[in-house]
Amino acid sequence: MSMPIQNLTQWSIANGYPTKYDILSHIHAGLRSAPQTKTYQRWWNNTIIELQAKVSLAESLYREAIENGSVIHPDSLLSRQEKLIQVAKGHPDNEAVQAARRLVYKKYNILIE
Repeated sequence: MSMPIQNLTQWSIANGYPTKYDILSHIHAGLRSAPQTKTYQRWWNNTIIELQAKVSLAESLYREAIENGSVIHPDSLLSRQEKLIQVAKGHPDNEAVQAARRLVYKKYNILIE
């Protein structure tokens, strides 16, 4: 049986855990609702705390699954050159992107604008 190649979000959805996107949507839904009573605010805060705890648990279980070899992270299949090129294609104001562009040009003679 082949191991699935999944990132954290795909793994969380497949195993029934919430993702960071679920937390963000819950936060935005709570901010849009008005007026907010104290009871609603307490419930909303508790729900966000619960979701964050479940996301943290999912992240640790995902790391364990990678270490056990039951899941393969997609980035582990990329070569060093491919990873550097991915980073180098980011926003030009980012220092990591600038460094990656210099490395890609110096090591592989590939100019990325």
